[in-house]
Amino acid sequence: MQHYQRIKSPEKYFALFLFAFLFIYLILRIIKVDMTVDESASALMCIDSPFMKILSFDCIVAGNHWLNSVLIYLFAHWFGIGQAFIRLPNTLIFSVYFLFCYKILRQLSQNPVFTISGLIILCVNAYLLDFFSLARGYGLSVAFMAGSVYYLLMLYQTQLLRYLHYLLIFAFLSVLSNFVMLNFLVTMLAALTWLVILLLTRKEYRKTVYTLLITVAYLIILTLVIYRPVHELKIQNQLYWGGVNGFWKDTVHSLISQILYNGWGMVQVVTIVILLIISVTGIISLIFIIQNKKRHKDRLLFLAGLTMIILPGLSIVLQNKLLGTPFLFMRTGLFLWPLSLFGWLFFAGYWFERDWSKKAISILMVSVSVILAVHGSTTFNLYKAQDWQADIDNRTLISDLKSYARQNNTHQPIILGVRNIHFYQLSYYNRFQSEQWFSPEIIPGKPDKVSFCYFTDEWHNQMDSAGYTILKQYPRSHTALYRSDKQ
Repeated sequence: MQHYQRIKSPEKYFALFLFAFLFIYLILRIIKVDMTVDESASALMCIDSPFMKILSFDCIVAGNHWLNSVLIYLFAHWFGIGQAFIRLPNTLIFSVYFLFCYKILRQLSQNPVFTISGLIILCVNAYLLDFFSLARGYGLSVAFMAGSVYYLLMLYQTQLLRYLHYLLIFAFLSVLSNFVMLNFLVTMLAALTWLVILLLTRKEYRKTVYTLLITVAYLIILTLVIYRPVHELKIQNQLYWGGVNGFWKDTVHSLISQILYNGWGMVQVVTIVILLIISVTGIISLIFIIQNKKRHKDRLLFLAGLTMIILPGLSIVLQNKLLGTPFLFMRTGLFLWPLSLFGWLFFAGYWFERDWSKKAISILMVSVSVILAVHGSTTFNLYKAQDWQADIDNRTLISDLKSYARQNNTHQPIILGVRNIHFYQLSYYNRFQSEQWFSPEIIPGKPDKVSFCYFTDEWHNQMDSAGYTILKQYPRSHTALYRSDKQ
């Protein structure tokens, strides 16, 4: 009877349904959404470079997220250079992210309401899902982060050192997927500090020494692997993309704005509400945990949650002050969203296990999950990536240009003038043409020698004065295809 009831658990059925729905959504996106400029540049680099050059970090550019680049190379050579295959590693890893989210929630509370609402909170967001359908490495890094958080939770609960190995391995894979995740690694090291302090108070000196030695050994290995590429990125000024206006405006405000996905406004209001929910839950948790001095597990979970919410921000600010790196901006701060949610769920799990507070926290979590589900239903799409909206119509442009060339017997190959923002995408798609009937060419200034141009709307006045006529406008991407009146 117990086995039968376990199979019939509603949270398992819901988890399977939600995963299937989201995974199908991601598969459709990797097929339908046009390649972005960053993806295309990375894909062309990986396709055209020897494998050992990628493996040895010889491509020192900001877009070379190492593990992502290695997987792009392998999948392109195994399956072909189609955009679905290029993106597939980041889509497949979503199953790892979803699995660890489920396991984290089940460890924090066995209550089905907690698991169901928690999965919606952690997984149903169009902006987060963008990066599980793009070949950028952000999906990889967030999935490995979730695995590391799960093994931290298991380490806290059992103090078995095998979980320390898993925690560090997943954290290092996250860093190798995206070097910005060094901020997450710092957070995990701080969370391990709380465990070391607990072991010392219990006078478990042998386990304390083993914990420190294992952690130091992994850190030495990671440093040997990534020191040169990170150092080269810094001295070659490749860490240029970000903000200079402060952590709140550049990182928090820009991330919340993108997470809202232009679906709903009121960024400031939403930000304040999120901070209020996290702060109130955290403060009340702190009061009760201090009063209950015997429950060391609750103290560890609270400290871990607090660390995951606060320390990444401190790390980002310190890097800016000490190393001069820009504040994380938009997608570079993506990991802060699920990591903060993990921290808050550590608090919420504590309240779900108390009879007197279960109803209140259930209402809060269900309300948040319903809001996020409704928001997801209004922002899910199969045509754009939020951070690269100028790339929405690249394949449509190519089709329109080809149709125009056929109808007007235009001399081929056509030289298509573009800015940097569209060069790599069109070069990538040009690889698929059986005949090289067009070729993108970067035009740094005012065009005067090419018959056709594809620019964003901000260049319209200059194109008009240069003698170009709009053949077609693309309102979704705010771009236009131009033809020279001189030709």
